[in-house]
Amino acid sequence: YDALAGTLRLSGTLIILVAAGFVFARLLTIEGIPQALGQKISLVSDHPQVILLIIMVFMIFIGTWAETFSQIIVLTPIFLPVVTRLGIDPIHFGVLFVVCAEIGFLTPPFGANLFVAMKISGNTLEEISKSSLPFILTYTIVLVVLVFFPDISLFLPRLLFG
Repeated sequence: YDALAGTLRLSGTLIILVAAGFVFARLLTIEGIPQALGQKISLVSDHPQVILLIIMVFMIFIGTWAETFSQIIVLTPIFLPVVTRLGIDPIHFGVLFVVCAEIGFLTPPFGANLFVAMKISGNTLEEISKSSLPFILTYTIVLVVLVFFPDISLFLPRLLFG
């Protein structure tokens, strides 16, 4: 019974978040926010990779304090139309999104994974933060490589789905 009640609470919460996300996405579309943002971003550069890097920096910043599901619900309706207009594959953008979320989760001072590691290890936030720096650097290098070489993230989907 307890497991069922817990599952229902979690499922109900997720359904409310998804519904709110759909409403939010619809309002953004009605107000033309993705289109306006796309126009503003395109003024910065003509190069899709430069625009992607700008978006990725913003997403990492958001990822330092927002959990992944919330990021997906809020940021996808804003940025997906922008990147698809630039000719960037949505699957590639999704892969970049996940890498950004993980970098954000590891980034001090609010990265959620830092607090999990702190609880498990019994170390201080400062010790955990120092230990996370090689991982942050590695993920950042991977992110930059993926931005400039999208075939890496698209190899398997193309192989499986043509």
